[in-house]
Amino acid sequence: MTGDWEAAWTGGRRAVHVGNVAEYQARFTEPDAVSVRGGHSYADLAMFYSPHPEVVVLPGPLDSSWVELQRRALHWEPVEVHSGVSSGPGLTGAVLDRPGLVQRLTRADGPVLAWGHTTGVDRLLSATGRGPRIGATALEAGRRWESKAASNELFGELADDGILVPRQQRFDSLGEAAAVAARSAGDGVSVVLKAVHGVGGSGTLVVTPELVADWGGVRAFRRRMRRSRVAGEVVVEQFVAATGPWRDVTVDGVVAADGGVHLVGVGAMDVDGTRYSGVLIGPDVLPAPLGQVAARFGLRVGEALAASGYRGWFDVDFVSAPAGRLAPTEINCRVTGPAIAFCLQARLNRLHGAPWLVRTCDRLRLGARLPEDLLYDHVRALTRACAELGAVLVPTIPSAGFAEDPTLGVALAARDRETLRLAENLVVSSSADLGRMFGTTGYPAG
Repeated sequence: MTGDWEAAWTGGRRAVHVGNVAEYQARFTEPDAVSVRGGHSYADLAMFYSPHPEVVVLPGPLDSSWVELQRRALHWEPVEVHSGVSSGPGLTGAVLDRPGLVQRLTRADGPVLAWGHTTGVDRLLSATGRGPRIGATALEAGRRWESKAASNELFGELADDGILVPRQQRFDSLGEAAAVAARSAGDGVSVVLKAVHGVGGSGTLVVTPELVADWGGVRAFRRRMRRSRVAGEVVVEQFVAATGPWRDVTVDGVVAADGGVHLVGVGAMDVDGTRYSGVLIGPDVLPAPLGQVAARFGLRVGEALAASGYRGWFDVDFVSAPAGRLAPTEINCRVTGPAIAFCLQARLNRLHGAPWLVRTCDRLRLGARLPEDLLYDHVRALTRACAELGAVLVPTIPSAGFAEDPTLGVALAARDRETLRLAENLVVSSSADLGRMFGTTGYPAG
């Protein structure tokens, strides 16, 4: 069934958002300093897990000036943000160690929404009474369907004429899988290597004849892959060459507490190699037949997830295949990057009337690593410039601007494609020009 996804997701109330990205990733991979830092930056998106938050808990620091920019753009009532709560991957444990914060979350009106289900989130739901609790069945179902192997099997069971399910081979180790992938590439056939529980594009590699040649041939490729840190089961998947301008497609949905499945929408993703970088959603973003195929299949997948006990946000990602078909590649049983766009769109639709187009850019390259006050001034100037064009800019991942390779996450919204295109061009070009303005040190050049 489909219906009011906002009601299924938040109960129509302002929610508590918990940015446990690094904690969730730790369910599948051994965390290290780099992955934790990246997870903490991406947790900035917790500001947007629903259209109108009440309380937000972040592992890393977020200055109140960024929150105020977000609040003004979306006309939120005051949002209470608790940032800098955890330096490691265990955000919910750090929250539970703060009785005052637990008490505050207990007083909140709406549900607790986390990036993904963990046992820590289940304990937090129990401690605050902001349930229903996740439970072992839903936790296990989420882990099961995050598997690239299990999801591929499900896709095969549910596929219809509009779906092309990539063929897969499963291996117990990367060494075995790499040998098969290398031989395939040596024969001129590209394949995809996937760690069964890779997250965020990690553990996925498109193995082409050109790549193997660049790495020094089949033997050199196999030696290099054996040194990789990927552990556990790996699949070798048929490579589907994307066709048309809509290479990467997604459909998002919510499985409500009662098991009802509510489709949220479809979008055209921006994927850099194998790494998600953003999405475009709104009217006519995809041709109607393609959107219908994605929505129909997404509903079937959602119903299967619900039957297995999963509850919460999910999406299905596809590559556009020949003959107008879609090749499903994975299921994400958590809040997703596109979920942020849908929640922003829902807020703008409520404020100003539908429809709105939303474009998220999670990894906008900056031409310089700036001190926070200079980056803030840059974003504030972009916000004003976009408003003059008739577009809305919302900073979404500001903390990534202080990384060694500085990037910035933003969302742009407009009523029409041309305004959105102009705003995106402005933001991309002016951000890339920061190096000329300030130099690599982040201070005025000259």
